Amino acid sequence: MTNLAAYRPYWHPIAMSEEVTDSPRRFTLLDEHLVAFRAGGRAAVLKDLCIHRGSALSLGQVVDGRIECPYHGWQYDADGACVKIPALPEGHSIPRKARAQAYQVREEAGLVWVALDEPVAPFPEWPEACRFGDDRYRSHVVAAYDWTVGAGRAVENFLDVAHFPFVHEELLGFRESPLVSEHDIDHDEFSMHYFYSTVQAKPEGGREKVSLEYFYHVPLTCHLKRQVPDGRWLCVSLLPCPVSAGTSRLFVTCVRDADLDPEYDAVYSRFLDDVFNQDKAVVSSVRPEEIPVDLREELHLKVPDAAGLLLRRYLGRIDGVGTVA
Repeated sequence: MTNLAAYRPYWHPIAMSEEVTDSPRRFTLLDEHLVAFRAGGRAAVLKDLCIHRGSALSLGQVVDGRIECPYHGWQYDADGACVKIPALPEGHSIPRKARAQAYQVREEAGLVWVALDEPVAPFPEWPEACRFGDDRYRSHVVAAYDWTVGAGRAVENFLDVAHFPFVHEELLGFRESPLVSEHDIDHDEFSMHYFYSTVQAKPEGGREKVSLEYFYHVPLTCHLKRQVPDGRWLCVSLLPCPVSAGTSRLFVTCVRDADLDPEYDAVYSRFLDDVFNQDKAVVSSVRPEEIPVDLREELHLKVPDAAGLLLRRYLGRIDGVGTVA
């Protein structure tokens, strides 16, 4: 995943909805600086660059739903059109080229998503059985984790079960049971899906067999639905923002069908903090920071690395160096 420009025509989350307010704020996606703000409650995202003299719009302010450049006061609406140039007489025409680059925006699952170019893949929806925001369940945004590693590495780690006994010992796996059994992976042009059964620790002590159901959608969205023997389930979603080469911001959300009172959010968030911090300590040490999409690089095992191999084929297709079989 070295050709970051190839990921422009896909949807990526850049911020939690609560981070986008009436005050402009800079975010970075695929090495491009963006400014996000709200105009009449609607999230707007522009390139963080004034067309006039190249100043950062994020240093300005929002005036009547328009972002004002801090340098000469030019004002742009949510669609990027310049609607006011204070140095010109009232009623004077504004040049048609006076526009800031505006991007497509969606708010879903408590996050603000952006596509820098016209999308070439569908928006990555949640699995129907554990859809974020479904009134029957409890949904919440857990956190945004900043990792000094490429987003592809974080996704591969999320899809990997072989690291459980070692990185998450006595929590998600056990050192005496490292074997990864064969499992079928269904996939199509944009997604893959598979089940895996394993033994994990019970919160109250002891062990239990759990069913893990994985969902992946190009280029970087993935979900894990974990179900215990009594039928209760938890769906954790990893939604990475590829900030730049070797840097990513990982948004994590949670949907569950038990403990529906919001007061339990903190309990689940602490558990997921522990898991992701354990992952971060190891995955951030991986080199190269960006996942190689040429399958001749690094060494692969057919069964334990099956999902990772398919992920690399998806990313390789985007990078322009392969196809998905």
